[in-house]
Amino acid sequence: MARYERDDEFWDITKDGLTITITTGKIGEAGTTTVEQLATAAMVSTRWNVLQNQQTRAGFKIYKPPVEAALPTEASLPPPPIMFDARNPELERAIEQDPEGDAAYEVYGDWLQSQGDPRGRLIGLEVAARGKPFGDKHHVAVDRLAANNQEYLLGSFAKRARGHSLLLHWGFVRAIELISGRLARPLAKALALPGSRFVTRIHIDAEGDDAKHDAVAKDLADAIMVIGTKSPPTLRHLVIGGDTKLESLDPLVACLPQLRTFGLINVQDRQLSVSPACLGPLVRSPWPRLETLSLELLAGSCKLDHLMPLLIRSDLPKLVELSFRTTFDDSLAKALASSPLAAQIERLTFEAPGGEHTTGRPIGDALAAVLVGHRDRFPKLRELGIPHNRLSPAALASLQMFGKVRDADGQARYEHSSE
Repeated sequence: MARYERDDEFWDITKDGLTITITTGKIGEAGTTTVEQLATAAMVSTRWNVLQNQQTRAGFKIYKPPVEAALPTEASLPPPPIMFDARNPELERAIEQDPEGDAAYEVYGDWLQSQGDPRGRLIGLEVAARGKPFGDKHHVAVDRLAANNQEYLLGSFAKRARGHSLLLHWGFVRAIELISGRLARPLAKALALPGSRFVTRIHIDAEGDDAKHDAVAKDLADAIMVIGTKSPPTLRHLVIGGDTKLESLDPLVACLPQLRTFGLINVQDRQLSVSPACLGPLVRSPWPRLETLSLELLAGSCKLDHLMPLLIRSDLPKLVELSFRTTFDDSLAKALASSPLAAQIERLTFEAPGGEHTTGRPIGDALAAVLVGHRDRFPKLRELGIPHNRLSPAALASLQMFGKVRDADGQARYEHSSE
């Protein structure tokens, strides 16, 4: 147990196994007690030291019994010097187990701060800003510290380039988006940053070049190889698109099972020509985490038959959202209605009912009739996306039985970045 006092306040801390108990209040009163449960002994040790350092910086002093001289404690030591890229393998493994949670980052942030790593201070400020109105002093403090350390946090990406974006969260690069220029080399460079070891999102979209069709296709293929070989085990969301052709997704076989979302989705006005061979890894992959699958297959030679092995599967426990934009949306709706997946889908989108062309409207009524006629096959469906301008008023009204009927006019898809 350790006790600290400041004026008429006290702060006590005790640890028992993996539990830390803190009691604080006015001297002479019972005070308020909070309990923290940690995952490992290393986390307990780190949290124990960091909490005492925080109280020391806040002006609390270690309580000295009147008859005994207090021994020097770590909490009384001066702040450590600045250290860049401090590492703690055990705490990093905890993050890898839950890369989109907060708790492990907070513990890691405490440890980084105790080492003098600016990431630790940034994580601490983000914790303080959580739940606060956007733009208040806490968010300003986060932005200021990130700006003052942007070269350390982002490397060469601190100098912004059009269509290249790295998003920081909890002191590390959370997301990488590359939708302009070449992809493979900058993607490899971004993933090599020390701060990218917990990346959870990657979005790449190949910008077309009429004079270099083959070069663009090869660059996209190379970028996919980079993802397959260089992305961290924390990757959970992957979106691929472009104004070129895509021949293979084989390099992604090893990382597909760790994904929560996967999409072949194009930036607006681009169209990716997808080879049927690309669907092979998707329909065969184990998907223990997959929640959302989005496929845009207007270009290329993919047919319903290439997707059927996926639709007949019953081993996709977390899949609740499907989105399609294909030349065979109508046939796909019929097949899905007979699929084991229908019973678990909560959100469903068809962006191209009636096919790619828009003549002879309302061309979406046939697809709407399929869904309405098989309402009992979709017991959990609560949100349906479909272009309203492809439906007659009667067909649109009939779909209201599914709850929210969103106008899936393509605007929800990625748009060009002007940055």
